[in-house]
Amino acid sequence: MKEYLIQRYAVGNWSAVRGHVPFFATGPAFYQHTVARSLERFGEHRFTSGLVSALRTEMGGLQTDWRDVVAEWLLRSHIVQALWSVDGGECLPEEARWAMSIAGLAEQIPPGDVAEETLYLLSGLSDPSHYRSYVAEDGLELVPCPVP
Repeated sequence: MKEYLIQRYAVGNWSAVRGHVPFFATGPAFYQHTVARSLERFGEHRFTSGLVSALRTEMGGLQTDWRDVVAEWLLRSHIVQALWSVDGGECLPEEARWAMSIAGLAEQIPPGDVAEETLYLLSGLSDPSHYRSYVAEDGLELVPCPVP
């Protein structure tokens, strides 16, 4: 087990650094759904009409607990990935990470219009390298949660 000082990290990230909850980052399929160079041109990610349509048509009819459904869809589609810190003695067991990844991502989607709120969340996602550099000085390892 690697040693580190939890005080080095922002209080809001303590649970993620300890491996109780994941960091959420862009997944391997994220950029397939973004408009080319939108981050450079507009200062934010803009998304393809295909992703917007999928969110509006496939998810738009959901009335209750839609955030869990959308979160699982984003993770299964590899648009978003959950990165888990695996170096501490308190890390969540592997078998519990998938359910916690869905629940944690769902919590980050603001309630409201399915498509608009999901796109809002996606537009602010960091790349996995951002989180890896964040914990690199302490030598902490972040691993993606496998999709079952």
